[in-house]
Amino acid sequence: MEAQAGASHPLVCSKDVETVPLAEGGAMIVDITSGRCWQLNQVGAEAWALLQEGATLSTIVDILVARYELAREQIEPDLARIVNDLCAQGLVVRRTSQAPT
Repeated sequence: MEAQAGASHPLVCSKDVETVPLAEGGAMIVDITSGRCWQLNQVGAEAWALLQEGATLSTIVDILVARYELAREQIEPDLARIVNDLCAQGLVVRRTSQAPT
């Protein structure tokens, strides 16, 4: 599964994105360079916030499984799809190696 293959790689959110909280617990993310918007439900908004904090896919899955009492098998493919979509739009980048220090 692709989510597990990149599960430990850091994910970096674009600095050109603004997050607007929505009343029902979701969020709207806006690419300020293109003006494109994406609406996330409550779980998606929480995953986005964790991505912005630098969490790995594995960590996000662990948190969402515990918080929402959902099966890992349900969350992993959904999260992988969302992250892949965000990567395709340039909103998230997977780092496959750490920069030298």
